[in-house]
Amino acid sequence: MSTDALITIILTTFRRPQMLPKAIESILNQDFPRIALKIYDNCSSDETGDVVADYIRRDKRISYYCHPENIGAAANYNYALQEVRTPYFSFMADDDWLLPPFCSSALATFEQFPASQFVIGHTVSSSGGVEHTSYMPRFQPGFYSQPDGMLALLKNRFPPEWIGMLFRTEALQDIGPYVTEADGIDFGFLLRASHLEFAVFARDVAVFRSHSGSASGQLSLKMIWPSHTDATRAFLESSKIPRTSAAVLEHLLHKRISKLMYGVGRRALRIHDYEQAKSAASILRIHFRKRAQGSLLGVLAVLMRQSALIERMIDAAYRCKIRGASLLAPSGRELPGS
Repeated sequence: MSTDALITIILTTFRRPQMLPKAIESILNQDFPRIALKIYDNCSSDETGDVVADYIRRDKRISYYCHPENIGAAANYNYALQEVRTPYFSFMADDDWLLPPFCSSALATFEQFPASQFVIGHTVSSSGGVEHTSYMPRFQPGFYSQPDGMLALLKNRFPPEWIGMLFRTEALQDIGPYVTEADGIDFGFLLRASHLEFAVFARDVAVFRSHSGSASGQLSLKMIWPSHTDATRAFLESSKIPRTSAAVLEHLLHKRISKLMYGVGRRALRIHDYEQAKSAASILRIHFRKRAQGSLLGVLAVLMRQSALIERMIDAAYRCKIRGASLLAPSGRELPGS
């Protein structure tokens, strides 16, 4: 492991040279300097390399690797995880940014609760330059042993934003040093991590930027189905899960994924993708037994497709955010893997 840096921050990027500088600067401006910023470019073929090169000339804590071809988000993360050589690591997205106390606050929490395998701070949402409520309003600060920690994670809008989390590198022996598209990238990774002991600290440390090009802005059926249910099945079959907690965990995950599916249907209606809306409606009715939600989405998809007037009325309701438009309201950060 590195004799200087204590924390590796993995920053994956693809064709976002305009957003990348803010992410990089937020990492370099941490109030804890012993970091290694490792940037993994998924073959952007634009000016990303030039942007990074300018920062490397100014700060030797940065390293950069550009894949010769696009290998996909999961493979890019996996490549990065194999390169971690520090006691701690974290994930960072090229369109988000960290607040200055992230590293120092996370390390202080590890010192306070040394049995923790990862720690979680508060991540704030930013949309159009306006910051919104933290993603962890129901999480009490402190140490979480198991199985209480697992239940707390799954009750609190799982998965947490991993840009606000710091992991011990040794935890990869239990989690597995990989992510896959098949289990929803960070959904599966954090689900496998959920059986470990962890701690929460009450400080805003990261900002998730919500925009049309982000994962939540492009929420689609293929991004959560069937990956999330497959990850859940594998998780529940794991020997690390207490049998006494399995039924409760299954219920919590079933409930969470059904909410994500409803978010897929709502977004499909907003962008007039009626086939996807009907597919989401069918999955809600048949797999999750959410007959009311599934039927509502299905009926709206048919009506909006058949009637331009109804389509315009619902679009207007969404834009104006009038009472009753909650059906079509943005679901926020509803999907992992940005």
